[in-house]
Amino acid sequence: MAYSRIGASGIFFAQLIERMGIASEINARARITPSGFTAERLVSGEADLAVQQISELKLVPGVEIVGPVPLELQSRRCFPPAVWQPRRGSRHPMRF
Repeated sequence: MAYSRIGASGIFFAQLIERMGIASEINARARITPSGFTAERLVSGEADLAVQQISELKLVPGVEIVGPVPLELQSRRCFPPAVWQPRRGSRHPMRF
């Protein structure tokens, strides 16, 4: 298994396995990546399962996504958009 040490998915997964009481067992065998795409560990043969946000897993060619974490274990994350307005009172806001 591979998961990231940083980022929303890595922090979420580390907290999840801690809450489930299986962190020591998972971490004893896991490839915890300092950064980057965990699915690259699948391609290299270092892991047989990778945990990360689906949008990041999709970026690694050849990876098959088996599905999300079960709904009851998921944590909602909000990533709001932002707009840069070059001058105060600009009449050209972007529409989301």
